[in-house]
Amino acid sequence: MSINGSVSGDKEVSRNLGRVSAEVRAELIKGMGRITLKLMRESVQNKLSGQVLKRVTGTLARAVTQSPRTYEAGTNIIGTVGVDDITGKDGRAPVKYGRMHEYGFTGPVTVKEHLRLVKKAFGKPLKYPVYATVKAHTANVNLLERSFLRSALKDLNDAGVIEAELNAAIAAGTKAMK
Repeated sequence: MSINGSVSGDKEVSRNLGRVSAEVRAELIKGMGRITLKLMRESVQNKLSGQVLKRVTGTLARAVTQSPRTYEAGTNIIGTVGVDDITGKDGRAPVKYGRMHEYGFTGPVTVKEHLRLVKKAFGKPLKYPVYATVKAHTANVNLLERSFLRSALKDLNDAGVIEAELNAAIAAGTKAMK
């Protein structure tokens, strides 16, 4: 899953970005790295822990990554934050439902056979809970959009964090040139 955000300004500044000094460019790359880390923190701490989604197991929060890291592509400096939906090096299973929460989803989902703990029968509590096997089946899902990445990016932008970080990077790069 990937969410693209852009910061735009004066067209002349955008045109000249490719001609900035190596020092300013290096600081902008570092600044973009700091922005992506802040975006990860905002989405995990403030969006996945209660504002948008309530954390149950923490699997989705652990899958929010900065992958690939901040990099350059031509005259662009790109920082990405997303949900790791491929099996990681540590062998953790991929998190495929991050995209469903971010954008919403309507359609069939295959549910594997599993055990369910039954504590009530016919509306009355059982004296001793039992496990019942639920056979594999297809469920129709209508999951509403609950953005945790795009809304975190908007919050950082609205708070002026992105602009301040980029301005600080430009200032540091300019200072390093002297």
